[in-house]
Amino acid sequence: MPSNAPAQDAPPTDPGQVLVTVTTVRAEQPVATRHSTAAGDFETAVREALTARLAPWAIDQVLGRVLARRPAAGDAAEYEGSFSPTRQIVVSVRPVADPDAPCKTRRLAGLFLPAADRGATPAVPA
Repeated sequence: MPSNAPAQDAPPTDPGQVLVTVTTVRAEQPVATRHSTAAGDFETAVREALTARLAPWAIDQVLGRVLARRPAAGDAAEYEGSFSPTRQIVVSVRPVADPDAPCKTRRLAGLFLPAADRGATPAVPA
């Protein structure tokens, strides 16, 4: 028996699914800006996008701060911070269901280069 329900173009999107873009800027590099993107549930997508751009010690700093200030389901957020005056990071979280949702900007305060690595190991892989 045929259904009278209207056909849907695409299946409904899980409201918990997000698109995460991590942008890193290293002013001292020739190609200063680099990006990585991941999609999925909030924690997995954030972890994957950070892993593609940051060294392990930097992932620990950023991931903890982002998870602590997780946006509500369906909300967008942008996290901005810097490891030094020449090394910045922006983590953009957008719901897949509503990529144009209004975005709240949040600071990633207190990011730092480890004392043993200052000037030796980049926060962002080259």
